[in-house]
Amino acid sequence: MNTNARALLPADPGPDGPWSLAPRAASPSPAAPITVLYGSHTGNCENLARRIGRRLAERGVTHALLDMIECRKSHLQQATTALLIVSTHGDGDPPERAVPLVELLNGRKAPRLDHLRYSVLALGDSSYPKFCEAGRRLDQRLEALGAERIQARVDCDVDFDTSAQRWIDGLIERLAADSPAAGSPATGAAAPAASADRRPALVASAYTRKNPFLAPVLTNQRLTGLGSTKDVRHVELSIDGANLHYEPGDALGIVVHNRAQDVDALIAALRLDPRIPVEMEPGAPISLRRALAERYEIGRIETASGAHALGAREFLQELRPLAPRLYSIASSPRATPDEVHLTVAIAEYVADGCNRRGLVSGHIAEATLDGAQLPVYLHRNPGFRLPADPATPIVMIGPGTGVAPFRAFLMERAALGSSGRNWLFFGDRSFETDFLYQAEWIDWRKRGVLNRIDVAFSRDRTEKTYVQHRLAQRGAELWRWIEDGAHIYVCGDAEHMAPDVHRALLAIVARHGGSSAEGARETLLEMQRTRRYQRDVY
Repeated sequence: MNTNARALLPADPGPDGPWSLAPRAASPSPAAPITVLYGSHTGNCENLARRIGRRLAERGVTHALLDMIECRKSHLQQATTALLIVSTHGDGDPPERAVPLVELLNGRKAPRLDHLRYSVLALGDSSYPKFCEAGRRLDQRLEALGAERIQARVDCDVDFDTSAQRWIDGLIERLAADSPAAGSPATGAAAPAASADRRPALVASAYTRKNPFLAPVLTNQRLTGLGSTKDVRHVELSIDGANLHYEPGDALGIVVHNRAQDVDALIAALRLDPRIPVEMEPGAPISLRRALAERYEIGRIETASGAHALGAREFLQELRPLAPRLYSIASSPRATPDEVHLTVAIAEYVADGCNRRGLVSGHIAEATLDGAQLPVYLHRNPGFRLPADPATPIVMIGPGTGVAPFRAFLMERAALGSSGRNWLFFGDRSFETDFLYQAEWIDWRKRGVLNRIDVAFSRDRTEKTYVQHRLAQRGAELWRWIEDGAHIYVCGDAEHMAPDVHRALLAIVARHGGSSAEGARETLLEMQRTRRYQRDVY
């Protein structure tokens, strides 16, 4: 996982019992007059929705929180106010849990929404051409369906806290003033059943992206063999005394600053005084040098050539925020309570004839000496969780470093003595050099923790084989696992692997489940709604 930061929240375990291929008897509770809808990928939108919910509850405003995947036409028809928070991924796409709602609003069955007031908060990444495109399209479509915009859409970059807070503050004042329940206990405020949290809340750590914990590096070992085209590291960090209570499926954020020599070279190219004060936050100016070191991605130094005529403020407006990087945790707190393990691919490239590394992964690659530390914080990922019932079978699909959370899953299940069967699909380039954690999979296989493992190495044969091909080959058996209630997890590349795997699963459900293409689509959608099909892709 490599995306922007999010706050700490309790986990969302999803349904506990076995899943049926039959439709559920009841849909989530009807929406309240004020409904907060979130379409989340890594949890940022869900966190913001819950923040709004807390603020509304404090003001005595009746409301409901609803995951967009649970939103039906009836919810839109019954609500009078909708607050929508949605992120953008890939080529302007909404997160997968928002896709059914987007399709409803853009399809023939779209309802008229003349009765509805709404506002949209869009999250995105300005380094992509279609910045906040999913939120922009949603905003325009709601207006086209007759809904009334009560507050202008706000588009947030990767460092979204300040912009999001302004949007929230404005809405809270409007809604509190309008609500007849304002000032009374918010007894009607509740999340739908599908989003209910039935696990006890964990103690949140005081460490955040702005106040990270300096974790000592215990191990920094290359996993890929000699001759591999990739440098993948297994990194072990000590979190002793940090009060970081994580679960398998969570991620660790790593915060780094730009290198001093790069900052100095950029300022020299700009021909500016590094001491110039710039106001990042109202009433709290910092020096230009500190702003470039800590707050912005400065990219290649040569981008400043020709920009020296700009002032400090004008130049900073051209840069995107320096965001932390997230890495899926590859360990279980039950097995390593004072450690967090990561699986990190070191980004390497050539620029201007020089070999370079990615900013964050480069820092990780260099953290090998005694006393090395990395600034970290916990990023909870409630949408990627093991089944609450340890007897439930699971299927894990994770090529490359996407296998990291599944190492954590198996460590957890081994530590718990879970009876549920476990099946892993792993893929990479070469068996000889890129079989990450091979010895551990073999050991778990011998011990009966890992019941099945299928691998695909794309460059070992003339005809390339990927995990989706292995899925197709094992389709009949995989369908039997699905019928037995298995949960399916996918982690890794969002651009190619995840869509290919999804198509393979659709074909398996259609062929071996005896359903139409539309029926297969509904089956997987229902599995997503009930958290039986979870994806952590980036």
